Amino acid sequence: MSRRRGVSIIALALLAGIGALGAGAAERPSARIDDLAWLAGSWAGEIQGAGSTTRFEAHYTTPQGGVILSTSKAFRAEGKLSWFEFERFEVRDGALVVIPHPNGKASVPFTLLEHDPAAKRAVFANPGHDDPNRITYQRVAADRLLIRVEGDAPGESSLEFNLSRQP
Repeated sequence: MSRRRGVSIIALALLAGIGALGAGAAERPSARIDDLAWLAGSWAGEIQGAGSTTRFEAHYTTPQGGVILSTSKAFRAEGKLSWFEFERFEVRDGALVVIPHPNGKASVPFTLLEHDPAAKRAVFANPGHDDPNRITYQRVAADRLLIRVEGDAPGESSLEFNLSRQP
């Protein structure tokens, strides 16, 4: 096969993949920011994965005003701050996205990929991001929130945040 034809086949495959992503987006349920109201509140617990357990706390606002904001921090066993993050959930270009800001730094949006209102579960993805590329939020009980942060490639870290509602 000629080099030029090989490049054309790759380009067509990429375009087909992008088309499939677009088609998938049309098939996804159209979630609104209000559909994530179950995130609101204060949560605390542990992060498990990457070879250690760390304490974590997060605070999510209501979706009032068309946006959910969160602040969170992780700290070591001795109580010293390990890292912090800000998140913004909003509708951008017709899609529900979350934009994390780890340690206050600029980031990339993760677009809603799956939404199950009955299970109070939302999966956000950004396949182009190195690690992580998927963030799952699920209200597993009235007083429990599970967040899973993961990547697709072997060796990429996977973290699970097991949180309980705080007063």
